[in-house]
Amino acid sequence: MIQPTQLPDAAALSAAATGISSSLATFDAAITELTQGWSGLAGSYSAPEDEVVLAAFSRLGAMRDDLVTLAGDAGRALEDYAGVVAVLATRRAALVEDIAAQLASPVDPEAPSPLPDLEARVLRFDLDAEAADRDCADALSAFHRYYS
Repeated sequence: MIQPTQLPDAAALSAAATGISSSLATFDAAITELTQGWSGLAGSYSAPEDEVVLAAFSRLGAMRDDLVTLAGDAGRALEDYAGVVAVLATRRAALVEDIAAQLASPVDPEAPSPLPDLEARVLRFDLDAEAADRDCADALSAFHRYYS
């Protein structure tokens, strides 16, 4: 009998999204501290390479802003995907239960077969799971194209 597609663990996806947010906050604080420190030194720092060093540090703020936006959007896309996967997991569990019940029940040659309905539900589920994967992948790919 046909079985619905396996799904990733929604809790693991959500934890990964939270990890992105946590790492992002640490990164943002570190770069902010670094750029503030160097901006305070800009008036007094003097060395043969001072133009190169100061120019490099002056771009860090804009790079940080882009990365914070990008990673924040990626984390939200992953969290959205985790929510969709959680809903799909509930549907999958019901489908698996219905399939098991059908396999356990005696066959009545007089009754209409429930198999076409079950197969249609599994197909619809698989298409929805594939669409969720594609939507998340598309969202993450869009960030790459935007910032490339």
